[in-house]
Amino acid sequence: MTATTYPPAELSTCYAQVLVPVDFSRLSWKSLPVATALARGFGVPHRVVHVDTSSPWLDLSPHKLTLNTLSHGKRVQVEVLAARTAADGIVQLLGDDESSLLVMSSHGHTAAAELAFGSTSEDVLRHWRGPVVVTGPRYRVGRPVVTRIVVAVPPLGTLPVALAADVRGWADRFGVPVQVATVMDAASMGYDFEVGRERLRHLTKLAESIGAEPVPLHGPRTAHELVAYADMQPGTLLAMAPRVKPVAAQLVLGSVSKAVLRHATNPVLFRRA
Repeated sequence: MTATTYPPAELSTCYAQVLVPVDFSRLSWKSLPVATALARGFGVPHRVVHVDTSSPWLDLSPHKLTLNTLSHGKRVQVEVLAARTAADGIVQLLGDDESSLLVMSSHGHTAAAELAFGSTSEDVLRHWRGPVVVTGPRYRVGRPVVTRIVVAVPPLGTLPVALAADVRGWADRFGVPVQVATVMDAASMGYDFEVGRERLRHLTKLAESIGAEPVPLHGPRTAHELVAYADMQPGTLLAMAPRVKPVAAQLVLGSVSKAVLRHATNPVLFRRA
């Protein structure tokens, strides 16, 4: 199995804007310092938006209202628009292209909880293919945003070109190292050493294709090992390409990306596979 060759490091990722949705809850404001730091790093403006899902004018042409509020001791201007759901409004603002960087907070609900409460971040990923940085419920405000990037891939998995371009561009822009990590479970390999060597060879080729360091991790719980490794260095940005599955399928199969988001103390970069 051969690894794909990705864009060179000098091709930096460029964004037109950083979009930050808030619902005025304490959790949603956690993503604002991250968005501000990323907008400054990429040299683009950031917009804070709120989607009003209770407006009586949903069927009329989009109307925006601007509010002023305080967050983290600073005055923030918030654009308000009406839409049937928060995800609908966010996707409407993002448009069809992928030139924006979306930064948002998430409760990281389990699949069972989503049957009752839904998930805005999951709905956005279903309808938009651009880059999304998410801070989960355990994200620690005040940490550096990007000190290294760890790309999580499944054993013998591939790295989507769009995510690879994002990662390489971020690394070039912020001057940080990149690692590609795979969690290898000895039990699932049946203690077959040749299988382990094949997975390590594949991981090494995949990492080399984007100028990264291969990092084999070991343990029976993929999400736990990824979060534990990321926590070893504050400011580690985990990067993943989740396959957005129906909620019913998640109840049966689980979801590594959701489990990572629930426990991560650092931001997570998603690009839908």
